[in-house]
Amino acid sequence: MVYKWETPIYTVDANIVGQEVQKLEKEKGSFTRQDMVDRARKKSNPMHDLFEWDDTIAAEKFRCRQAGEILSNLKIVVEGDGQQVSRAWVNVKKIAPNCTAQYVNVEVAMKNEETKATVFENALKELENFKRKYESLHEFEALFDEIDKLIEQNG
Repeated sequence: MVYKWETPIYTVDANIVGQEVQKLEKEKGSFTRQDMVDRARKKSNPMHDLFEWDDTIAAEKFRCRQAGEILSNLKIVVEGDGQQVSRAWVNVKKIAPNCTAQYVNVEVAMKNEETKATVFENALKELENFKRKYESLHEFEALFDEIDKLIEQNG
């Protein structure tokens, strides 16, 4: 099997990492993210350099990830005809790593053409990623066709 990085930001060859993860799966049958971290802990493991081992830096990165999860889960309930729920804040910067995203209240973002366009662009990228992630599931073929149409109309 041949592996490649979707976004080539890692310093270790994707094939080496893919083979290492394959070995892990073969040994355990299935594995967790923690299993990957444990395997990479040894400095001799080819995945070692993919992880942040300085606990102070890693803790801060983890807190930034948690902040993103909190913002993603915090919703506004709009009362009226029936309750509608929407995100309270949206990223108004082109998709960026956790701690560099810029958030604005969704209502404010939608009133400004520039931030509205960025939110929409980010949403399209998320749809593309969803499609790539699940493209082998033919049950979603009709949905993928609609995603393609939306991307084509706005691309």
